[in-house]
Amino acid sequence: MNIQVNNFASDTLPAHLVFEAISKGLKVLVSEVNSNDWTPLNAESNITLRDFYSGFLVFKIDKSINEYENFHYRNKGSQFFYEYLNDDQNGNHRIRCGLENPTVYILVARKSRHNDGRFLDKFDIYKESTIGTLPDYCINRHGLSDKLLTGLNRAYQAKQSFEHNQALSKTGFFGSEDYKNFRSHNKNNGR
Repeated sequence: MNIQVNNFASDTLPAHLVFEAISKGLKVLVSEVNSNDWTPLNAESNITLRDFYSGFLVFKIDKSINEYENFHYRNKGSQFFYEYLNDDQNGNHRIRCGLENPTVYILVARKSRHNDGRFLDKFDIYKESTIGTLPDYCINRHGLSDKLLTGLNRAYQAKQSFEHNQALSKTGFFGSEDYKNFRSHNKNNGR
């Protein structure tokens, strides 16, 4: 899994990243220092290039959910056809499917497993119609293609593997002598 640092995640945006953010289609907000009066930075803004580096202005990305999702789809959609996005406020898993016009599916954990023997049998699957809201009805699993279920499962498994590796890294497993010996012993076995 390829993890990239998001330079736009902090609360304020350094002046040298403002133009990059605009080029990526992000909505940038501007305010005077120690003010909470944020206005959109656009062609009508009365700001010169000198003002960017004066130290009297601060910038930030509009983090409304729609702006973030649009940015996220535009910049990640060309990399992966199926991608784990995040967990919603209820802990349900959101997975994006598609490149041009992506669809977001929400996996909601069940108390009991489905008995159909297909992937993700411990989840109900919903198709998100409005960002951040769970639809009222679940998708019939028999109507979903095996290709879609396989892709959703791979995105979910990639997320699980990443979390597992992060936990191992925090415990110091990858720095242990046992792991170093394992890696050196299996270096030529396709790993």
